[in-house]
Amino acid sequence: MSKGNTEAIIADELQTELTRQEVEATAKEKAGEVNKIEVTFTKTNNKYILDRSNGKIDEDGKSSVEIEKPPTPPVEEKVEVGKKVETTKKDNYKDNDGDTATVPKDFAIVPGCDDISEGLVISDVENDTENTGNQFVWVPVDPSKFQRIEGFNNKSVQTMLKKCSEPYASGYENEASEYQEMYNHVTEYEGFYIGRYEAGKDSSRNVIVKKGADVYNNVPWGNAMNDITGTSNTSGKVGAVKLSKNFAESNGYTDVTSTLCYGIQWDAVMNFMDSNYSNGVYNEDSYVKDSTNKGWYEDNYNSTTNGNTVTNPNYKTGIDLIYSASPTVIANKQKNIYDMAGNMIEWTMEAYDTSNRVYRGGSYDKDGLERPASRRINNNVIIYTNTIGFRITMYM
Repeated sequence: MSKGNTEAIIADELQTELTRQEVEATAKEKAGEVNKIEVTFTKTNNKYILDRSNGKIDEDGKSSVEIEKPPTPPVEEKVEVGKKVETTKKDNYKDNDGDTATVPKDFAIVPGCDDISEGLVISDVENDTENTGNQFVWVPVDPSKFQRIEGFNNKSVQTMLKKCSEPYASGYENEASEYQEMYNHVTEYEGFYIGRYEAGKDSSRNVIVKKGADVYNNVPWGNAMNDITGTSNTSGKVGAVKLSKNFAESNGYTDVTSTLCYGIQWDAVMNFMDSNYSNGVYNEDSYVKDSTNKGWYEDNYNSTTNGNTVTNPNYKTGIDLIYSASPTVIANKQKNIYDMAGNMIEWTMEAYDTSNRVYRGGSYDKDGLERPASRRINNNVIIYTNTIGFRITMYM
């Protein structure tokens, strides 16, 4: 084999390596010179001579010039179902249908609940198939449809919004700015997380979002329309707003902000559960319009005469409601979210007039036609009863 052929082979190998490392350059043997290969960079047209005899690279007689190559791109973290995410990045998870969601740091997707259109569930416990951690469900949001929508009562559209406001102009300090921050982040990330379950409590009355917990009821909204800090008007009870705001920090979550569910977020969930909610065209049995037999109400929570095979007399969170006629269907779960109809009626951030706040959904002492999941009801912020609870949301 001639020396010229040998140089050509070496040049070809170098060209292959340059291409592999995505360097835009060409390599060829230098005519008439043994052991030298000429490298020309495409963009600058600069030429370098590689001398195989001494390992030097020369440019126009200048020695020891390093061949430029692009920086190695950072390796993006792949979200693995069941494993906690180390870095929060927008749309860092894509499901099998190509839908995307943002999984925040310190949370893991629950195995078997990884389909976004059916309700992507995350937990602060890895591989949480036993439902031991705090769990939340991703609610996709179309920014153009992120708005408050009238709810239903007895299959009729309510007329509440003309007296409702969010944020409340005369609310507590930072109420307006906190609302705007939530709105901006939800529209930027095109979604938010809502508690898979109503807020529960442990034996020390710490807030938890776990299946089968004692529900956190008998809770006021706050101390006044513009006061969420005090307890002077509520017999020492801390309100739902403050409990919700403290949830993320108390659990060590660094990349999410927790709040009491806003009215606009509740409506986004309704629209996720029934995409017709935003355009007003409903099936008669839509979950948002008529929640009969789809939640813990007066006809089933403490009796099986309605055809349900289990009861929930102590109002536990996330207890599966199953009817003998449909034994494979969990009736009180929509998009992997439990009990937005029935069990507890839930405080939201929305204001009604100048003296009340709004709660949504129904409770165990009413029926699903009168109080479906979408219904708005208002009451004084210091009221607390066995039927009133709340639900936490989180945004990045």
